[in-house]
Amino acid sequence: MAVVLAFLQGLCQRLQSTIAASDQLPLGVDNQLERLLKAFRAIQLTTVESAENKQSKSKAVRTWLRELKAAAYDADDLLDCLVLKAQEPEVEASGREVVDQRCCLIFNCGQEHPATQTELIMIQDVRRRVQKLMRKKPSSLDLCGQPSSYNMNHEFEAIEATAANSGEFGRGEDKEKLVKLLKSDESSQVYLSLIAIVGREGVGKTTLARTVYNDKEVASYFNLKVWITASEIHDSASLSTSILTSAGSGVQEIFDDQLAEGRFLLILDDVRSEKIEWEAVYEKLQLAQNGSKILITTENEQFVNKMRLSSTCYHLKVLSHGDCWSLFRQCSNLGAAASDLSTTQLEEVGMKIAAELEGLPLAAQLLGSLLCSNANLNDWKMILNAEVLKSKPEELCGIPAALWLTYQHLPPQIKQCFSYCSVFPRDHKFNKDNLIQMWMAHGLIQPQPGRQIEETGNEYFIYLIQRSLLQNSGGEYMMHSLVHSLAMAVTADESLCLWGTDKSSNQCEKVRARHLSLQSDNLEMSEILESCMLNNLRTLLFYRTVSSNFEYDALFAKLKCVRVICLSDERLSHLPESIGNLKQLRYLDLSETGISTVPDELCGLYNLQTLKLGMSLSWDPLSKCTPHFVNLRHLKGNSDNISKIYKIGNLKFLQELAQFSVIREDGHRIEELKDMK
Repeated sequence: MAVVLAFLQGLCQRLQSTIAASDQLPLGVDNQLERLLKAFRAIQLTTVESAENKQSKSKAVRTWLRELKAAAYDADDLLDCLVLKAQEPEVEASGREVVDQRCCLIFNCGQEHPATQTELIMIQDVRRRVQKLMRKKPSSLDLCGQPSSYNMNHEFEAIEATAANSGEFGRGEDKEKLVKLLKSDESSQVYLSLIAIVGREGVGKTTLARTVYNDKEVASYFNLKVWITASEIHDSASLSTSILTSAGSGVQEIFDDQLAEGRFLLILDDVRSEKIEWEAVYEKLQLAQNGSKILITTENEQFVNKMRLSSTCYHLKVLSHGDCWSLFRQCSNLGAAASDLSTTQLEEVGMKIAAELEGLPLAAQLLGSLLCSNANLNDWKMILNAEVLKSKPEELCGIPAALWLTYQHLPPQIKQCFSYCSVFPRDHKFNKDNLIQMWMAHGLIQPQPGRQIEETGNEYFIYLIQRSLLQNSGGEYMMHSLVHSLAMAVTADESLCLWGTDKSSNQCEKVRARHLSLQSDNLEMSEILESCMLNNLRTLLFYRTVSSNFEYDALFAKLKCVRVICLSDERLSHLPESIGNLKQLRYLDLSETGISTVPDELCGLYNLQTLKLGMSLSWDPLSKCTPHFVNLRHLKGNSDNISKIYKIGNLKFLQELAQFSVIREDGHRIEELKDMK
């Protein structure tokens, strides 16, 4: 799948504004950009929306959209290079060998005149690719556009979405049975036994397990409770470490003391890996008292036998039609904006919709949220008669139709923000502000007159929360595993997560990847560095916990188009000078590194919007960068150190400043704050 329409809308706006500043463009470039804009607009207005709606059922359409998105990415890179050229009017060619030829515009390709033949050819090449795609579009695509699929509830006003707990609908009996199993006398003479909640994805296993975990009877029966999200844990060492950390002990000796005090409950949610050596885990639990339990949730019953414990499988069934309808009704807030007569009509249609949801609580929540406080009967009928509800599972990548339907009715700009969340690994928890700043770095948020872009981004985020596509998890946020699968499906291989021992991605996926989440513990880094996917990457989330050193110079030399970098590596103490070559960089997070100083080359990152630093970094190196950080909006780190930065007033667009140290010296007086916006 591919999210193209919103990207093209933003690209066309950028092209138009760049053309409007034609006096700053090299001679001849403005005419070529006008022709490129015309080509993109023609395909955007007539074909793209129809293609996005039909891609789930047509491989030819998916391939066509993927090629169009690639052309749009190349055009976006060319525009960035033009902007950089305006920012660096006297860039020298020396020391810039690592820059990709698409950034040739920045450095004039060694030619004498501002606009070289090479530059014009690069723009012409993208235009001809777009025109060829227009001529050779799949026959299933209509030339005349279809009505917008997102014309229902797409305004961003706050809606009063009812907070429905799907565990309350039809799961009372299931909860009672599980609590009874956890407290059963039969297993009280065994130091450790297993209960497995088995069921299909989206049926409510995690919600039920959480309800049981929080039950008062369970809390009084077990002395110690630990919850582990296990979907991205692939070995026994990582699992054992997670248990110690979640128990609050940190070391085995303290954990042993905790186990000796009473019964222990360990919940492993979403067990997927077949490579965990369970005997090694049980060794860490040897002092568990009789009656201690492990409760897992899984789709695969085979894990139960591999765990080799006295076990009970609890097969969780789908909701009954009545319970599914009750959950759907509450999530839709039916009756809040409807008369008695229309409520009766909506209920009649709503019960038919509920019958199409396969008894999945997640599906009921999503479609209920989609129709929340909507009293338009035609909208309800449109959902009931949606073509995607009649699709076969294999046509939808195994994802329930209700999820696709929810996605189809998102506004274009929300679609691309939602799909970007696929860069995070499954069940990964993320910070709201970090995600919004990443959206900003990629230009995914449409500017609105009179509003800060962060406000609009927050509005997008709330919209996804209200649609149940993002979930609050203790102050952080995450995606349901099925929703994450949906986000992965719609990105058309643009997002790639390589974690643990994951070798599942093929070469085609790597070549097409634009956003990469990489955990290096068990991966061959030489293979990653040799991969051609690094040339096209726009996001790199790089997590390292191994003790070996890593050559970041080699990595940075490959990153030609990167906009977002997040590094987590405690062994990284110095940032290489080559960071200065990453001219497109907008978001740089070094907060989880051991970096104590930064090179002067960091000052050359004019496009930087967000910079997050470690608490130990001194303020002095940043003072020389403030005149150059003309776009910086967010600076995070040691608040005391940041407050002492010389002439911090140069950062006119800074959005927050926790404190400011006023000193009677130049560059530290209160006047520094007068121009901040």
